[in-house]
Amino acid sequence: SYALLGNHIPTPLLSHPGFQLDEVAPYLWFRESGVFGTPLQISAKFIFLFLFFGVVLIQTGVGRFFNDLAFAATGRFTGGTAKAAVIA
Repeated sequence: SYALLGNHIPTPLLSHPGFQLDEVAPYLWFRESGVFGTPLQISAKFIFLFLFFGVVLIQTGVGRFFNDLAFAATGRFTGGTAKAAVIA
């Protein structure tokens, strides 16, 4: 919206002549730095890593170990389940 409506901003420091939609759309969608470029690539990498790490923890049983350890450490206190979730 800043690219399209920047010419309506009264402050000279932030205003610019404005761009047309046919100039802005290809830049935001089809360039390497657009939506399908770097942001999608980075999010896909991190989502894959978190899913992979979660599957490894479940399949090896280490995730259950961390949960049991956290409940053993905090289960007897008030709000123990919340504290266990933070520790786990």
